[in-house]
Amino acid sequence: MSFFEELKRRNVIRVGIAYGVASWLLLQIADLVMDNIEAPAWIMHVMMLFVGLGFIASLVIAWAYEMTPEGIKREADVVREESVTHYTAKKLNFITLGAIVLLIVLLLADRFIPAGNEVAGPAQTVVATEPENEVAETDSEAFLQLARGVAVLPFANLSEDPNNAFFAGGVHEDILTNLSRIADLRVISRTSMLKIAEQGLNIQEIGQQLDVSHVLEGSVRRAGDQVRVTVQLIDASNDDHLWADNYDRKLEDIFAIQSEIAQKIAAQLEAELSPEQAERLAEVPTQNTQAYDLYLKARELGRTWLAAEGFKQMRPLLEQAVALDPNFMDAQVLLAEVYGRLVWIGVDPEGVYREKAKIVTDRILEQWPGRPEADIAQGNFHYTVERN
Repeated sequence: MSFFEELKRRNVIRVGIAYGVASWLLLQIADLVMDNIEAPAWIMHVMMLFVGLGFIASLVIAWAYEMTPEGIKREADVVREESVTHYTAKKLNFITLGAIVLLIVLLLADRFIPAGNEVAGPAQTVVATEPENEVAETDSEAFLQLARGVAVLPFANLSEDPNNAFFAGGVHEDILTNLSRIADLRVISRTSMLKIAEQGLNIQEIGQQLDVSHVLEGSVRRAGDQVRVTVQLIDASNDDHLWADNYDRKLEDIFAIQSEIAQKIAAQLEAELSPEQAERLAEVPTQNTQAYDLYLKARELGRTWLAAEGFKQMRPLLEQAVALDPNFMDAQVLLAEVYGRLVWIGVDPEGVYREKAKIVTDRILEQWPGRPEADIAQGNFHYTVERN
């Protein structure tokens, strides 16, 4: 009997096919689940590694062992006339067929069922038999129904030093935060915008998919104590540039720039600002640019899950930021969370971080009572330290 025929007889080929199809189905489901829960990309990479190693192991096991009515036995111990590999082959065929059917269903669902963040409804429906001019009118009506809001694309880092990418990301997020304080505007989250940016959609496609009337593009260039922020606001219905500006300022004016951008966008979109909202937009989180840098670096580190190591790297950055400016609320809130996460992960056997988390959280509640950031700090303490 040839080697190939022996592979077939021992069902090695069938096991390989069944494993491959089932693994592909598992990875497709895992990809959908992790995309929805925004899990770190490395988890998928680890799963693919284990699936690859499992494929090799399954082939070795299929060659060396056989499933019998008495259980699993070494192939060498099974009498050829008593072998039931032909029955096992039928079961493997059914398993493979079932996995293929499920995979086809999953692929069809992904292809034809619209995603939750896409605009649904009659405004998007175009009948194929309509004349071309009627299709254009339907698209125009769809744009008119877009919600008044803004999608802020990630800001490009134009600094000569690529290490300043953290600063461009920080400016992008802080402008998003300021815009989210304007109640009249629909503002798309940073996480969603990072995913959208990866898809390479044009402005009109972004507006339709996210149901927002406008898109903001921008870039940041930093050199020494100087910073240039360039922004342009684009109408998603026709790709027209409504407003653009360059801000060449000292680094210490970065918060004024962010506030100005948010206010001008509100004016362009005719969004009303309450006195409280205007006051929040004018707030300056810290007067210390070095503390702000440290805070942004720590926040950037926190975007990638590195378990205890990540929080250990964030801790000294935030401790320095708070030491430079004890009134820097955002830095204190993040520092309290880092202390709590170290407790939560289990790297605080002596209770040092537990005590520090309580001290910082109490200080936040005392300094900024009634602020939502204080509620967040208290909630993080209950969750990470008290496991409540």
